[in-house]
Amino acid sequence: MRLSALVGMGLVVSGLAAAAVPVMVVNGSQVSEVEVNAAKQAIAAQLRGQTADETMITRRAVDQVVARILLGAAARAAGVEADEAKVEAAIEQQRAMAGGPDKLAESLEQAGLTEPELRRITAETIMVRQYIETVLLAGLTITDEDLATYYQAHPKEFEHGEQVRLRMILIEAKPSADETTRAAARTKVESIRARLLAGEDFATLARQFSDDATKANGGEIGWVSKGRLMPELEPAVFALEPGKVSDVLGSSYGFHLFRAEERKPAGSSTLAEVKDNLRSFLRGRKAESIVREKVDSLRAGAKIVYLDPALEAVVLGRSATAAPPAAPPK
Repeated sequence: MRLSALVGMGLVVSGLAAAAVPVMVVNGSQVSEVEVNAAKQAIAAQLRGQTADETMITRRAVDQVVARILLGAAARAAGVEADEAKVEAAIEQQRAMAGGPDKLAESLEQAGLTEPELRRITAETIMVRQYIETVLLAGLTITDEDLATYYQAHPKEFEHGEQVRLRMILIEAKPSADETTRAAARTKVESIRARLLAGEDFATLARQFSDDATKANGGEIGWVSKGRLMPELEPAVFALEPGKVSDVLGSSYGFHLFRAEERKPAGSSTLAEVKDNLRSFLRGRKAESIVREKVDSLRAGAKIVYLDPALEAVVLGRSATAAPPAAPPK
């Protein structure tokens, strides 16, 4: 679990279709259905390709929202304030993702949110992350000795099969989409492939066209070991030589293009090769433990009231009643 799984990365409103009615109250702060659904949407995106049912996603989403509110209160008590430049940059990113200010306003209206509410949630998320880094994790370091100890104690973790470093372009088209939509998506991918074969830069076209989150990094996926890709993609991908672009490949997500950057035979990575990633991993693991411990201590003294019986049933594993949601506290 990463820190983003604990406190979230912000609110995404594109495509939401929920009412801004309160579904729970955390220490007097109302939480709307929109906030919970936004967290669910973000978690589902993070878990793409993994097995995750609706109950698990909902529980994680509620856990994330509660953590953000509790840590937000702790941040304010510690005198931490959100960096306004970061807040404005995040709002601007929302505008860009929505297709401009007018489109964002339209999405917010459909979701039952106002821009001040969006700004509040975004600012709180940024403030919480600043609090985590500057207060909770102040002084957290991972030494070279820590790296060596872990590396020596877990040799099998550094064994790998054949690997390839990949870039990807994805044009989304779910299997449930109609034939016209899927045909248009495939045609778009084929036109992109033609441009790549004509010499255009893969990273540039990935940033311009890809529907995958890796577009921000020019489609860079990184090193992938054999056995980790979807079965319908792996044979063609692992047949690629460095510098070559795949044919158009279909999956349950849509249509893909891959470019192989480098290849490695099966073997074991040296400590020098994994040092930076291992340091990040160990720091992240320790950070998650520190933050989770803080959230658990705050949650132990928190008052959490569910206004939506169905949500309460999912989160707490109880039977939902037929009664309507209670009115929010005045």
